[in-house]
Amino acid sequence: MSGELLFELIEKAQWSFERKVHSSDNDKSWSLSNIFKKWFGSSIKLSSNAERFLKQTGKKSSPISLHISSNRLALVINNNICIISFVTSEVLLEIPLDLPRSDEYNYLNCLNWSNNGKLLAYGHWSGIVCVYSSNDGQLLHELPTKSLNRNEDSFVEIWFSGSDASQFIDLLCLKRSGELIRYVMSRDDIASCAEDKFDFNITCAIIDSNQNQLYIVPFNTKSIEIWKIVDTNPFIIKIKEILDEEEEEDNNNIYIYGLALSPNESYLVSILSDQSIVLYQNNEQLHCLSKLKIPDNRSFICDFNYWDNKTLILFYSDGSISFHEGIETLEEYRYESKQLNEWARFCRRTSNELYLIDCQIENEIENEIDEENSNIISRLFHSLKDSIELINERLILLEHSDPCRLIENLVSKGEYGQALRVCKVFNRIDLSDQIHEKALRLSSSQLGAHLTRIQSRLH
Repeated sequence: MSGELLFELIEKAQWSFERKVHSSDNDKSWSLSNIFKKWFGSSIKLSSNAERFLKQTGKKSSPISLHISSNRLALVINNNICIISFVTSEVLLEIPLDLPRSDEYNYLNCLNWSNNGKLLAYGHWSGIVCVYSSNDGQLLHELPTKSLNRNEDSFVEIWFSGSDASQFIDLLCLKRSGELIRYVMSRDDIASCAEDKFDFNITCAIIDSNQNQLYIVPFNTKSIEIWKIVDTNPFIIKIKEILDEEEEEDNNNIYIYGLALSPNESYLVSILSDQSIVLYQNNEQLHCLSKLKIPDNRSFICDFNYWDNKTLILFYSDGSISFHEGIETLEEYRYESKQLNEWARFCRRTSNELYLIDCQIENEIENEIDEENSNIISRLFHSLKDSIELINERLILLEHSDPCRLIENLVSKGEYGQALRVCKVFNRIDLSDQIHEKALRLSSSQLGAHLTRIQSRLH
């Protein structure tokens, strides 16, 4: 990896698979009621917040969840849950899903491990949650039972909570429509089920498992609400919120579509639909520290998160990455163009590491027909065919690289300001002192040369 970069991209696993997709571009080229609404209306009915979510996440293939301590990841491929090894990329287990299939909406599904890695919870877009054993793939619980309803009732998040030492653990399921369901379960039994409901639909949410708190953005707003999960009834209590105080008409169509919390829980960042990011001090009042508008000539911000307690990383839809100071100013100190494939996404963060999913999608076009010379029957049957996409994915670990070489290169180019910003990020006070001294010597020599030229002119 070049010393010009702040990071190293370390491939941990890779896998490939094929999937069938509707060739929507061909559907638009001619009508016949859009090819009988593409196989007689096979698509599900989407809610407005789910539809917006799919548009903003791009061509993501499937939900993926990591279990770091066991070096395993789980993902949904062609209506199967596959468990894959980090170390060998070997498929360790395949679990067939006996649920309604709709590959184009696969990313509405949710997937998450229990803390001990023994259970996998899968939240389907129809509102069904299934809990499986990760050892043998056995279906342990189905909540509730399947129905033929094809209306979307998807989840923002599902997650396990509770101690591994306890006989029972909690499974919490947060729906886009505002329902929060809490199951208390063991491997064999459902001990209890409680349900509460927010009085709004939900755009996005993040979970602070350490504090048992939810950070929630109501649909189509710039407001953030923080709720505490407790062991009373009701089991959620609102503890603080920040409201949109801007009343300009131009801001009516701007909304928050993403949140990120620093590892030490001291800072919260939101991202807005106008490609602005806002930094908050996560204290009792959620105090706003800074706001930054990303340049309009950049691609869409498709994901973002904290790299460590003081560094925020933005991922762009064209594969570019930008690094920002994340505790005071949101100042950008590095931008790397097209380091990844399009629509890369954040997957999991540990103390000082980020895991990403980098996805490459190739369309396999077969039996192309001549649109001008074909008759309506051949065009109809061609349009009803599902095209094939080849999905190549890899799990990437984003690690800090040694900043010394980068700092040296910046200093050699005279970019002292950027070198000092990198020193600040990596807490290299020793190097920043050297840079200040070198810049001062350079300034002194330049000033001396300038004075010499002035004196020569006077004589």
